[in-house]
Amino acid sequence: MRFLLGVDIRNLLEHMNRNKEINYFSKTKYMLSIYFQVSAFILPKNRREVRPLPLSDQDHQMLLKHGKELSDHERRITDLNNKMTDTLKSVDESNKYLREQNNRILEAVIRGDEKSENHKNEMEVINRQNLWKVVTIAIGSSSVIYLILQQLIHFLH
Repeated sequence: MRFLLGVDIRNLLEHMNRNKEINYFSKTKYMLSIYFQVSAFILPKNRREVRPLPLSDQDHQMLLKHGKELSDHERRITDLNNKMTDTLKSVDESNKYLREQNNRILEAVIRGDEKSENHKNEMEVINRQNLWKVVTIAIGSSSVIYLILQQLIHFLH
């Protein structure tokens, strides 16, 4: 296992473990690719079945550890995906409720505008009626005052 295909696999694995910048996904993927590349060259003569390269206990344990970590990450990603889906569903329901509420408010404002316009028209009619009443009262009261003054002047003469 040491110098198969000119690659020192054990040194590569130790380098991966020392290098903190390589994440668990990359380590596992890298280890599996090396394992399958090397095992592909160890074939029986009839080439019907692949005999994997034997791993040391340490490498096997590391591979199992990375597999468990990978499955833990996949489970976490699935949980986050489910939570995000639930959250988006609740946001959609909330948005639907808010749209319905906004439609009701808009309808009330439109009805209020119509009522305001009707009220404005009614106020214009009342203003015209009141204007005629004021003009009539002013003319009538001036006639009465004129008659009273005329009677006083006639009485004094």
